[in-house]
Amino acid sequence: MDETKYTLVEHLEELRKRLIYCLIFFGFSSALAWQLVPHVIKYASAPVGKLVFIHPTEAFFTYFKVALWSGFFLSLPVILYNVWKFVALGLNEAEKKTMVFFAPASFLLFLLGASFAFFLAIPLSVKFLVGFGRGWAEPMLSIGEYISFVGWLLLAFGATFELPLVIFFLAKLKVLTQSTLRTYRKHAVLLIFIAAAVLTPTPDVFTQLLLAVPLIILYELSIILSRWA
Repeated sequence: MDETKYTLVEHLEELRKRLIYCLIFFGFSSALAWQLVPHVIKYASAPVGKLVFIHPTEAFFTYFKVALWSGFFLSLPVILYNVWKFVALGLNEAEKKTMVFFAPASFLLFLLGASFAFFLAIPLSVKFLVGFGRGWAEPMLSIGEYISFVGWLLLAFGATFELPLVIFFLAKLKVLTQSTLRTYRKHAVLLIFIAAAVLTPTPDVFTQLLLAVPLIILYELSIILSRWA
């Protein structure tokens, strides 16, 4: 489909094709990641040490869950590529040329956010939460709950670190301007704290701040990027 304009049916057909590509590669990546699950669990549990399971099926389903999480992260470049290919249907030729870097840039930003979570935010959050109960309670972390905690934080940080790219894209389309971003800075900060409260899997303020603070910094960076756009 090389035309500039597409019908609704063509858009739906393209969306179906992109979803199929993503699901196939996700399934293949998850099957490949099955062999890596013990290593992933070992590295993910490093901040807390030994984990326990409190239900006969918990260990099995956690193993399966880790394979799916790992498969998602392995297939992320392909998923993002297909997302941007679908978005490109609604753009003109000049706009499509500027999108060449969007797929790799979005992957690198997601990787940056996930890395920030894995190496800094998660260890600090776990240390704070587990240490809070020491002295009057003995921590025994369930492997299923802990892996879900780590997985959702990786996803939340990775997704929210896409903020500069999203704002740059909207500025490129003239939907947002630098003056608009500056004018609504206070509103953006409020929305960032609300998003941090919703996206973090725990209700503690400390973990939410670990997400909100870098997002505010990224928002300020986005103001500069919007000027380039």
